[in-house]
Amino acid sequence: MEIPNITKSRARALYNAGLRTPEGLAAAEPDAVVAALLAGSHRSRAVSEELHRGLMRKAARTLLAGARQLLRVRAGGRREAQWEVGGGSMLAVLRELCSPGRG
Repeated sequence: MEIPNITKSRARALYNAGLRTPEGLAAAEPDAVVAALLAGSHRSRAVSEELHRGLMRKAARTLLAGARQLLRVRAGGRREAQWEVGGGSMLAVLRELCSPGRG
């Protein structure tokens, strides 16, 4: 899984701002992410500064949500891996107990 809307230029802007890992990005304040994106982007003359800032705020929200989701997925995989210790017997029991049609 990758963070949505992460382009090369956005990744470079985040990297230059010190946000180098999904963990760092997920922990960042939204304003810091917006500032990093603004510093790393070039606004077209056809786009007003207000619109450009709004687009970067939206991108920052998407990037933050994506980084947090990625961390949740990774953490879920680690929890499942912990249950598989011991030949997977505990995980198999839980799956059996939670399977549809049981009860």
